[in-house]
Amino acid sequence: MGNILSSFWVNWLIIFLGVGNFILFFLIFSKSKNLSSKLRPNRAEHLELYNFFKDMHKNFNAKNNFGYIEGENNSINKYFSIYGSLTSIFPLLGILGTVTSFLNLSELTSEIITQNFVNALSSTFLGLAFAIVFKLLEGILAYKIEDNNYIIDIMLKTASDKHEKKNDN
Repeated sequence: MGNILSSFWVNWLIIFLGVGNFILFFLIFSKSKNLSSKLRPNRAEHLELYNFFKDMHKNFNAKNNFGYIEGENNSINKYFSIYGSLTSIFPLLGILGTVTSFLNLSELTSEIITQNFVNALSSTFLGLAFAIVFKLLEGILAYKIEDNNYIIDIMLKTASDKHEKKNDN
């Protein structure tokens, strides 16, 4: 019986990391959505913040607020990098489960062969299923994160251009 369950730990590891990656996805998604709502002044409650950034070079307080936004953006990018790394591990864990299941074929009874074959296929399936789902979700996150990075770059360029124009006069 020990032979049959010896590769079962890989399936639980895949499930555990899958749940962790889902939590990470929702954390990144909510943080990037929150940052996006602060960066895009398409609603009345965000117009005040937008005007605040327009006059950024005049107000020291704006630099502190922009530092917060840069810090939040760096945090999102860091978590997104971890998310991408975890996503790429799932197929490898599926292969690991397959290999460990087949390595446990010391006794050649039909029950043990069948159980190890089921363990091998289930770990491969779990690894590939999680990898596919997380890769699809990564596209949603990548779009939001790239959009936020673009807006922040535009704000920095605008503030820098205004600062240079002010120094030229």
